[in-house]
Amino acid sequence: MKIAIVGAGISGVCAANLLAQEGFKVDVFEKSRGLGGRLTTKRLDWAHIDIGAQYFTARDPRFIKQVEAWQQQQAAAIWDFQPHSVNSGKLSLSKDETRRFVGTPRMNSIVHEMSKDLTIKLDTRINSIRLNEQLSTRQNWSLIDESGQEYTDYDWLIVSAPADQAQHLLEHSPTDLSSLARQIPTNAHLPCWSVGLTTVGFVPENIQGIFGDEVISWVSRQSSKPGRPSLSGDDCWMLHFSEKWSSTNSKDTNKDLTQIALNWLNTQLQPLRDPDASPLTLDNSYRHFWLYAKLSDEHTSLKPLVDATSHIAVIGDWCFGGRVEGAYLSALDIVDYLSKK
Repeated sequence: MKIAIVGAGISGVCAANLLAQEGFKVDVFEKSRGLGGRLTTKRLDWAHIDIGAQYFTARDPRFIKQVEAWQQQQAAAIWDFQPHSVNSGKLSLSKDETRRFVGTPRMNSIVHEMSKDLTIKLDTRINSIRLNEQLSTRQNWSLIDESGQEYTDYDWLIVSAPADQAQHLLEHSPTDLSSLARQIPTNAHLPCWSVGLTTVGFVPENIQGIFGDEVISWVSRQSSKPGRPSLSGDDCWMLHFSEKWSSTNSKDTNKDLTQIALNWLNTQLQPLRDPDASPLTLDNSYRHFWLYAKLSDEHTSLKPLVDATSHIAVIGDWCFGGRVEGAYLSALDIVDYLSKK
């Protein structure tokens, strides 16, 4: 059986990896230049920054088993720290016993580990899909990219793009997939501005992750993550602006996000530093706008979709709670289904 997968995030690559192990022929199509989706790591001259998901957790026994395998392959490690949180404008330790994991030496390392033997076509944006009805007993899928190139003769199609993008692809297909498209959640994801900074100035070692406020929702001290390479400056930080702030100040904002992020960091960290220490100074910065970031609260119990008649499935990290684990479990669902065909 020949299968096409649209999207090389964790759900798409995981599904491709497991299906290939089952003996299926699988081709993966990814619109970006790299793998990982929201596990993307930006490689800059001055640092390698995880600009999307900062860590992941494992609760389901099946995912725990996979995480243990990644640890054995040195593609993941425990990020062992106790986070801080902002309460009434002040930073304090948070009561938190969550076990957190990161990819090593980058968040997308777990995706690269799973993709070693896969056929993945990068820089290939699929704009249209078509189900070809044949006179014989067999039907097959064709995928057309933005240049007009056609890829055909697929028995099954798996769409693992973000929910809104998957819905758009199905709705604009020449094949009538409206019934399936209506089941995909609309506006499932909330936006997020990500700002990476390298700074100069001493910060106590125990400050590694911060639950923030209505402006900055989360801060990671990238340089404290296990397996990270050396970088310019003393520290590297990733600040995620809250979904509400990011919605109000969207992709075309003219605000100086770097300065806002640096000021916020100094405001929160200065009381925990040496009273005579100068504020942290900026060494380098990078910003990225995620249109499809955190899953909205109303869509936390969704499951993958399968149309057995048309041989198409829709999976992704909008399933099973919207985390890395949910993306993985959505891939397991479709692999289990196809393995029984």
